[in-house]
Amino acid sequence: LVGKEGEKGTTDRIDRPKVKAELPDTTEIPLALLEEKKYFPTMRKWGDNRSISAYLLVIAESARIGKNEFFLDLENFAIELQMPKDWSDTAKRSQVLKTLKKLSNKYELITATFTHGKDTYIKLTELPGDTFTTKSTIFDPDFLAKTSPTAKTILLIGCIGEDFSKEQLKKCFHTTPKQFRNGTKEFSKNSSGE
Repeated sequence: LVGKEGEKGTTDRIDRPKVKAELPDTTEIPLALLEEKKYFPTMRKWGDNRSISAYLLVIAESARIGKNEFFLDLENFAIELQMPKDWSDTAKRSQVLKTLKKLSNKYELITATFTHGKDTYIKLTELPGDTFTTKSTIFDPDFLAKTSPTAKTILLIGCIGEDFSKEQLKKCFHTTPKQFRNGTKEFSKNSSGE
């Protein structure tokens, strides 16, 4: 990711993203991501873990630099998404582009301007409605990589700070009580380091 628009940094290839400004302690997330069936509920249903992780990382970058439009360094983004290390740079870049195109064309969460061989310009779509606050630790790439779409969704629902009935989970978040239990179990297991 790029902290300043257009800045590329050094040409050294490393296995970790370059150091960036710290995230704020908390970040606002649109409630529509969880409530609108076309966003996270659909991604979760299709098992589209990479798109959920990518969008959360895009939100994190927006919070980090305080802007809703920025350049995205695709090579560093591939590292944050934890693409397989044995993949070529071309394969990683191709998968990142595919994911960003999904976020743009399929889910309509971003507008992405692609330029051959250069960083991609990202503009977050402003989603209507309320937001909720989450701790910025949720944006940790290691956590995102090892956590299922269901567990990510359950964690985000938990950040809203309310208790929801079975009916509310299904109606508001398109989540069954069984999915909620499974997501909670997985999140607890990942948090304990098992």
